[in-house]
Amino acid sequence: MNSTLAIGDVRIPAQVFGVHGTMGVSYWKCLTRRLGLSAAWEAVEWACLPPGGVSGEHVHTRTEELYFILAGTGRITWEGGAQLVRSGDLIATPLRARHGLTNTGPDPLAWLVVEVSAPAQAAALGGRVVEGESMRRVAPVSLHIVNLRQVGRFDARTVLDGPIRDVWLLQLLPGERVELPADDVEYTAFTVGGRGTAANGAAEVPLTTGVAVTIPRDGQLKVQAADDDALELFIACLAVDEEVIT
Repeated sequence: MNSTLAIGDVRIPAQVFGVHGTMGVSYWKCLTRRLGLSAAWEAVEWACLPPGGVSGEHVHTRTEELYFILAGTGRITWEGGAQLVRSGDLIATPLRARHGLTNTGPDPLAWLVVEVSAPAQAAALGGRVVEGESMRRVAPVSLHIVNLRQVGRFDARTVLDGPIRDVWLLQLLPGERVELPADDVEYTAFTVGGRGTAANGAAEVPLTTGVAVTIPRDGQLKVQAADDDALELFIACLAVDEEVIT
């Protein structure tokens, strides 16, 4: 069994000035990169805007993306639309969609980013060519927004073409434990709140708010809440395409 765990946390983020062509400062931390993984990951990141901060509108030309709002309130915009978003909202951005985000509230707006290669990009990385065009690639391309705490689980295949599969919030009571096998998939898990542990084979890491773990294919994500604390994790599952493993 693969005992690898990629570990990241939100401590000591970088300051980013003028993100996506705007004025002002934002905060950013990379939690996971593609290195050592088999699925078509680009990155898992944490981002934060102060009150009034803006992440400028930009078009996704080669990647698909999920935003999960962790804290605060904001306004997400896209070509021809806009919507207020808050903690618990999941925003799916297909290939060729345009989006931007503004903090409209009095508190910091923090969110998790899961970015993956779209099929053509993943194929190019593997030396292949994808024939044809996705039906979702005609402009303008809209976003898809759901509140993950309300729906519980979201199948990203309904709106995205890439490797992201199920996305959900895992909520464990004190002492509760769950195991997620990764035979043909890979997982990233971000600690939204509480305390516990995550393990993959012999590798184990304590979980506290802001800690992320990602496990490669052929592992097994074992998560347990602390005996005296509940645990809430955001989890995204990515399928592994044998033909694009590099």
